Amino acid sequence: TSDDAKSKPAPDMLYQLLEELGISVDEALMIGDTQIDMAMAKAAGMDRIGVTMGVHNAAQLNELTPIATADNYQQLQNILLG
Repeated sequence: TSDDAKSKPAPDMLYQLLEELGISVDEALMIGDTQIDMAMAKAAGMDRIGVTMGVHNAAQLNELTPIATADNYQQLQNILLG
């Protein structure tokens, strides 16, 4: 949380999670519903998927080059199972 790391879009929260889980950025994927989520993952060099079931629409999320954008949970599942 921002209590333990710099606030988004700084990538610190993601780096802390990666360290705690013992995985590399190449093994991780960020799923978020805001441009700030996408910016945080991009700053970390992490792949990201935008979901439109929250704050921002696909056009807004796609400005930050996610690998995919999902409009519902079925689409997200299909992307993840690819």
